[in-house]
Amino acid sequence: MNFDSVIFDVDGTLWDAVDPTAEGFSLASEGFEFGPKHFSRETVLKELGKPLQVIFEDLYPEIKEKYKDENKLREIFHDLGERSVREEYAVIRRKGALPYPFLTETLAELKKHVPLYIVSNCEKGYIELFMEKTGTRDMFSGWLCFGDTGKEKDHTIKALADSFGLKAPCYVGDIENDAICAGKAGVPFIWASYGFGYVSKDLYYGKLNEFRDIKNFIIG
Repeated sequence: MNFDSVIFDVDGTLWDAVDPTAEGFSLASEGFEFGPKHFSRETVLKELGKPLQVIFEDLYPEIKEKYKDENKLREIFHDLGERSVREEYAVIRRKGALPYPFLTETLAELKKHVPLYIVSNCEKGYIELFMEKTGTRDMFSGWLCFGDTGKEKDHTIKALADSFGLKAPCYVGDIENDAICAGKAGVPFIWASYGFGYVSKDLYYGKLNEFRDIKNFIIG
């Protein structure tokens, strides 16, 4: 199959930012009505790839047990999300995260052949922070996230593909929801098996054992 572009997920595909995310979420819980809490790497790993409110509904189930008014719940989760993302980004700015091996050189090689893009379920600013910390902004021709569209990843993939006129993109991600959303968007999925999740064979077109394996599908 010949692809005219590659769209990447971020977490579990391009880098591992779970530890600074867990630290940021823990810091944000201090002084909060339902805090403080210490969120482990394992706890945060289970939430990756989900929209922000869903993450905090999972991390703070007691909020919905106490409050039943939908407007109040939206307000609480909005404020908690903003506070947590702010702390998460601050920790990443201070400490960085872990890009997967051969990230920069592989992106540079791929860019010579096809344009590269990012679609993530993250909030606004996260993709830019990733590119800033890894020095890869010039590698990507465009990006879009849940914070921009407010919709699930399949809609965001479609929106980006339509915006840039992509006719035959592939999507590279690491969890089952990435594969499902790519399928809904009509985009072949390539599984980054070194990431955070398992994807059954019937859901992916190709499999990466390490990041640089993507060259086999684009360059040959």
